[in-house]
Amino acid sequence: ISTFAFSAHLFAEENKYDLMLNSGTVSTSENVQVSVQPGEIFAGYYFRYVQFFEIPSTEEKEKMKSGGLNLLMYLPNYTYMAAVSSSFDAGKLSAYNVRSVISILPEYKMSQAFAKGIIPPHAMVGSDKMDVTIIYYSMLNSEEVKAEAMKNNEVLYENKIANIIKLRIPVGDLTKLASMPFVSTIEPIEEPNVPDEVLNQSQHRTNTLYNNFTGARQYNGTNVDVMLQDDGVIVPHIDYTGRITHF
Repeated sequence: ISTFAFSAHLFAEENKYDLMLNSGTVSTSENVQVSVQPGEIFAGYYFRYVQFFEIPSTEEKEKMKSGGLNLLMYLPNYTYMAAVSSSFDAGKLSAYNVRSVISILPEYKMSQAFAKGIIPPHAMVGSDKMDVTIIYYSMLNSEEVKAEAMKNNEVLYENKIANIIKLRIPVGDLTKLASMPFVSTIEPIEEPNVPDEVLNQSQHRTNTLYNNFTGARQYNGTNVDVMLQDDGVIVPHIDYTGRITHF
């Protein structure tokens, strides 16, 4: 039993720093050497996965940020997406308790399907085009990103608040787009929305309000107005289309 427990502990330690991405799990090793190519810099930043021996505190994160190392989003295990200023002194990495600086390969940014070379049928447009959604890094200027993203591609939709751009691209350009430094993640466009259209009075406990059996009420909503409030524009929602007046 003790041998098994030791082996399990050793296995857990060996996998403690595995990087778990949508595209799969990546084994990492200790490495704080940084090499940056000119094409990797966008708007004064290059982007890396930065892994720590232990999760840094809020104070430590602020110190790194002031020095040009911006930790953006956590990734298991012990890792952050990071925007690194082109003027950052990589010699400080060890002092920040950094275990590894990982170059972000195109496949690391992809959904699991894309990483396996699978293009879902709903994302295909004809035989040579496909629709994708990219998320870009939050500190970047949306107009600069859009200008780069739309080169040889068609912009279908943009959400500056969520840092999202939906694009129609040539099928053969998926890896090329994923290689762009401003791309954080890339995935197939979502499947078309389908309205619920579930007409079930019993499920909604309205079976006695409007029905033809004896004793049932005839409350069918005639001459009744309903107000629905939301914190955004709800007209484009497929279940509301043609059914509401938006003020």
